[in-house]
Amino acid sequence: MTPASRSEQNAVWKPTLLGNAWYASCPAVLQDALLLHGRLRKVSAGGLVFEHGATDHALYCVLSGQVQAYYPDASGAMPLLATLDPPHWFGEMSFIDGEPRSHVAVVEQQALLLSVARADLLPFLEQHVGCWRDIARLAVSKLRRAYQLIPLDAQLPARSRLIKRLWLVAHGYGFKEDAPRTRLHLSQDQLASTLGMTRQTVNKVLRDLESQGLVKLHYGEVELLNLPGWQQVMQTD
Repeated sequence: MTPASRSEQNAVWKPTLLGNAWYASCPAVLQDALLLHGRLRKVSAGGLVFEHGATDHALYCVLSGQVQAYYPDASGAMPLLATLDPPHWFGEMSFIDGEPRSHVAVVEQQALLLSVARADLLPFLEQHVGCWRDIARLAVSKLRRAYQLIPLDAQLPARSRLIKRLWLVAHGYGFKEDAPRTRLHLSQDQLASTLGMTRQTVNKVLRDLESQGLVKLHYGEVELLNLPGWQQVMQTD
């Protein structure tokens, strides 16, 4: 890629990347390095970004489309871990420690990804050692969120768990606090898999929320309505 085309790519995608709270909080030198060393990768719906045990070690950002993360358990099942919408960054664990991938990332809707190869960014990080702290912050923020979810999933009733999960997805798992997504590409089967519920339970809760004017159900999607009402529900449920 020529310097001119690289500059054009940066101008096009940097506003999207700045919509992610982690990227926006990084020093400008790291923001620029991620764009400089990033490569655009198009993946069709159903395509693998990486599989469990893969050793590509790249750091990714979803620029468009949607990626879903699954964890293959001992029984061979693959429960859904997370739904990743733009501009979500992922893949940081293997990027940091160089170990094989711990989960599977599959494209749900045709996606354009920014892929930052570990080998390409390492020389920059060796010269700007403090930026490792920023990469670590990405991983730590997700770990902190996971710790917050564990007691919720264990203790809360089904309605509260589903409400809080929808709100979490709408806010990009904590990375889009100021601009929640209101149209979530999540099927009821996927929600059931993520939360360990039956599809019937998920459907019952969603129908109840729909009757309250808080959601509108579409094929394979949940649309959040009346965001002020959601904020009130989040405080009471």
